[in-house]
Amino acid sequence: METIESNKSLKILQVISTPPFAWSTGGCARVSFDLSKELVKRGHDVTILTTNMLEPNQRYSKKDIEHIDGIRFIRFDYVSDKLAWKYKIYLSLGIINYLKNHVMEYDIVHLQDLISIHAICTAKYCQKFNVPYVSSAHGSLNWLFERKIINTLYNKFFASYILENASRLIALNNTELSLYEKFGLNKKKVQIIPNGISLVKEDILQKKGLFRIKYQINEDQNIILYLGRIHESKGIDLLIRAFSDLKTSVNKSKLVIVGPDDGFMPKIETLVKKLKIKNDVIFTGPLYGDEKKMAYLDADIFVTPSFTGFPITFLEACSLKTPIITTKNADTLNWIDYQVGFVVPYTQKDLKDAMFNILNDKNLENTFADNCVEMVKKRFTWNIIAENLEKLYLDIIISRGSI
Repeated sequence: METIESNKSLKILQVISTPPFAWSTGGCARVSFDLSKELVKRGHDVTILTTNMLEPNQRYSKKDIEHIDGIRFIRFDYVSDKLAWKYKIYLSLGIINYLKNHVMEYDIVHLQDLISIHAICTAKYCQKFNVPYVSSAHGSLNWLFERKIINTLYNKFFASYILENASRLIALNNTELSLYEKFGLNKKKVQIIPNGISLVKEDILQKKGLFRIKYQINEDQNIILYLGRIHESKGIDLLIRAFSDLKTSVNKSKLVIVGPDDGFMPKIETLVKKLKIKNDVIFTGPLYGDEKKMAYLDADIFVTPSFTGFPITFLEACSLKTPIITTKNADTLNWIDYQVGFVVPYTQKDLKDAMFNILNDKNLENTFADNCVEMVKKRFTWNIIAENLEKLYLDIIISRGSI
């Protein structure tokens, strides 16, 4: 095998249905954008093939092809806002035709979708034109094992085809690795590469306190922050109940819930009223850019009770020195518990106790906060993550004799 050429420039195609700038679709959009920016910095030619989604009932209005931060964006229209935003069914004939006519122009394809018609077509045309592709599941493997007709059929006829024909599979954590094995895939084909984050700029630290001012939260009040989609799978209802219990012992606290509604908002608003804590729970809606960073900056704890994959929000919180609490009703991330926060059983009492233990011990909170930043610097900057992916891409291409 040849020695890997660190200066070899690759033509890389990233395929994702939920594009950068449609931030309310979730973390995959951010991952593909930030990863691509770092790969461009490393001298590679990167194209993101995607839809023109932006917000519900609003599509990206700029030209179909443009360059942003050195990345070539190719956006195509999709058939239905309702299908895309309500049912998460993304269908773009333009993407399919582009793959059919242009996929052979790339050295490697990184498939950032698994459950979509675009994923099926990416696998099909990469196979047809002998182009290697890497697949990232982004926490979607659990869906394939749900005992529903649509899940079972997609698993049997499409997901197995996509995964088996990929040159490599990327797992975000050990839980995802075990799910690939459960799928019957060779462990040697899977590489664990987590998500990454860019280090925050110093000027954002000067904005500490502005979030509190905007939402009229006093300096002596603790802020417990949830940030993400308002979906029933996230365990926000458990967090609200645990927060209600916490109020009996740590009265000066506010629960701030940030993010777009994904069908669960009416239920949690009703729960807040039922528990009579309406004055202590703040719903901000989705926040982006500096506003989102200021929420982390002013928060005392970041809490996400349940998740799959590797939430970018965890790294965002860490980068701004905010300790994390999550539960065991989630994928396994072995760098959190007693290092940057707590991982506790999925119960109301355990979640309440974890929040109390951090808020009631400033030395512990400060230790976790300091560890957060060091953890990001040592393990999760995009420079580190992109270097690992770059090596993976090159290994695949060299093993096929393409270099």
